[in-house]
Amino acid sequence: MSTFKHSYLVTSLLLCANFLFAQQKPETDTADEDLFSINVLPVGFYSPETSLAFGAGAFSTFQFKGDKSTLSQSQVGVSYTLENQFLSFLSYRIFWSDDDWLSYGELGYYKYIYKYYGNGPYNTLDDEEDFSFLLPRVRINTMRQTLPGLYVGARYWFDGFDVFEVEEDGILDTANILGKEGGRASGIGPAINYDTRDNQLYPTKGWYAEASAIWNFKAIGSEYTFAKYAVDVVNYWAFYKNHILATNLYGELNTGEVPFHQMAQLGGERRMRGLYKGRFRDNTAWIFQAEYRWMFLPRWGGAAFGAFGNVAPGISEYDWSVTKQVFGGGVRFKISKDRKLNIRADVGYSPQGTFKYYITFGEAF
Repeated sequence: MSTFKHSYLVTSLLLCANFLFAQQKPETDTADEDLFSINVLPVGFYSPETSLAFGAGAFSTFQFKGDKSTLSQSQVGVSYTLENQFLSFLSYRIFWSDDDWLSYGELGYYKYIYKYYGNGPYNTLDDEEDFSFLLPRVRINTMRQTLPGLYVGARYWFDGFDVFEVEEDGILDTANILGKEGGRASGIGPAINYDTRDNQLYPTKGWYAEASAIWNFKAIGSEYTFAKYAVDVVNYWAFYKNHILATNLYGELNTGEVPFHQMAQLGGERRMRGLYKGRFRDNTAWIFQAEYRWMFLPRWGGAAFGAFGNVAPGISEYDWSVTKQVFGGGVRFKISKDRKLNIRADVGYSPQGTFKYYITFGEAF
């Protein structure tokens, strides 16, 4: 899920209206035909980046008629801020042909203000500066199941990053930062996905692993020539009734002429909550995080999490003495009686940052 649609520092009210258009079904990851549910959430929020904002979002689960595939899911959202920012997206994860095929991705358009602290692991909060950009985004991944739980396929990613305002005399204004004026990144490559989770929305056991390579080059519309390699591995362990331990190891390597907006990053609502997204960025990054989850009431639960990570120009150049840490916790509210769909509200803290707050759909990993 995109950072831009989820990384809000929410300090106002989240207004929830839960409209379910679904037949009553057993709580399982597969179901009979004609199953469809939608959850609509009007929202109001405030953050330093957006001022007061208004919008709406919806999350749906569905299954094609006559198909016995895993439930598919999609999200859509639109919001507008008093700072004249606009954010819109559609994300999806679709199974069909009895799970033989899987497609997932995102279509989005964002007009946004973001923070930049410089590249590398040594910056401080005093380096913070704002920059504004437009971002049309296309991310398409399509795969076929070759063995039980193993999907092999390809992906196409496009980011049309257009920086139109930076702080005068700031780093992006005065330093020689590649990509400081924006520029298109258009890349293709292979991807492998291994998934044995017992549920797509709230797993209690199993593995999820993804490995991918994306090559960006001018022949397919990229203004930069660089490669992005990533590995993402998650394990879920239910060690007691309604108690789950989830762990996640993520690694990313970028080579070639890598613009700053395509570098590996720490922070955000999915990886290392407690750091602003992009608080630290460089050509490579590694992150390990763990989260303990438990449902103490039928629709209410809690979570506690911690993470470590770092960035560096290259794999052999990590300074382990400046490894970053975050920790925090939150609450969960199950908005659908029949589906394991949670709203999560988290607070994270890092010694390298400040308290950060998150309210969004689904789990971080």
